[in-house]
Amino acid sequence: MEKTNFPQNTKMPLDQLVFDPENPRLPGRLHHADDEQVLDYLLEEGDLADLMISLGTQGYYDAEPLLVTRRKGGSNVYIVVEGNRRLAALKLLDNPDLATNTRKSNTVKKISNEAEYHPKEISVQIYNDRKDILWYLGYRHITGTKSWGAMQKAEYMRQLYESYLNKDSTISPEEALRKTTRAVATNLNYAKRTLQTLVLIKKAKEEGIIKDLDLDEKNINFSVFATGLSYSGIEGFLREDKRNSLDPNGNFSLTNVSTKNLKDLFDWLFRPTNQNIPRVSDSRKLKQFAKVLSTPEALAQFREGASLEIASSLTDLPDDTFNSSLQIVLANLKTAYRVYIDIKDLNQSHIEILEKANKYIKEMHKSIKRRISGKDDMDLD
Repeated sequence: MEKTNFPQNTKMPLDQLVFDPENPRLPGRLHHADDEQVLDYLLEEGDLADLMISLGTQGYYDAEPLLVTRRKGGSNVYIVVEGNRRLAALKLLDNPDLATNTRKSNTVKKISNEAEYHPKEISVQIYNDRKDILWYLGYRHITGTKSWGAMQKAEYMRQLYESYLNKDSTISPEEALRKTTRAVATNLNYAKRTLQTLVLIKKAKEEGIIKDLDLDEKNINFSVFATGLSYSGIEGFLREDKRNSLDPNGNFSLTNVSTKNLKDLFDWLFRPTNQNIPRVSDSRKLKQFAKVLSTPEALAQFREGASLEIASSLTDLPDDTFNSSLQIVLANLKTAYRVYIDIKDLNQSHIEILEKANKYIKEMHKSIKRRISGKDDMDLD
């Protein structure tokens, strides 16, 4: 990790502190939102009531300063890069009228009125540059004491990667990526795949895919998506031009992405089905899924609604496909046999399906017996 400038410890009034517009913990829609929107979100999702009670009862603990950097433009305002939840709780203790969320506003006012302490000036560490804080947080959140989710780690890595690019116009994307991996103590392939995943999620938002599928960020399993991209079958499925890489420019612009296939992938990986889980939700099945995506016949069956297991049987050699298909049919027939007696709405369509199945079974049975005995092949119309 590169050496950072030594931070300055001081006290600072609350009204000089603002929320971080690039906070990795915030959903994408709130990046660069105003303080009121951020405060409303943190009040709803950040469990601020308990923190407000703690701060109002015990006061602010100076040994845990907020990490800040001066906002660009020479103003006397500082961005809180680390400690936004504490800042929100402190601002609400000091001024409960900031709670525009009517469902929570009465609770906020009650806590503020009953609080013994209302800190108006708190301890901060001032860093010369945002990247200095990012380097420090990299150790704490990715390799150390505090835990971030996969999406938050990815957003942090993106910010760090872009800070290297913006700092030096002569640096190549490859060198910026190498610096990023050294700063967060990870390997090059993991960092590349993480940033690719983040860019693809951003593209899905921009293309309206997430909205069209009625998804939100809580539905998106970042780790499953990132792991999936490590399989050539899934990565290749997303390419518009199969001859070029997903990222031909090497700078995570990802200009070679098929929007249609990206939407299909989000549908299958993240959109809940009637069983309330996506069609492919288990990371252990991603290898199997990748084979389906790279086999045209299997992919066609999967698009038409076949299960992953059935579609996967078409990715094998003919002998393997035949054997596994028979086993799947037998298992499904056994299941149907066990439950059909309890079905109240039996109708003619069930008879038609059984007649079709019976026809295929009889023809194959007859043909296989003849072939075993050295006679001719089946004749199935």
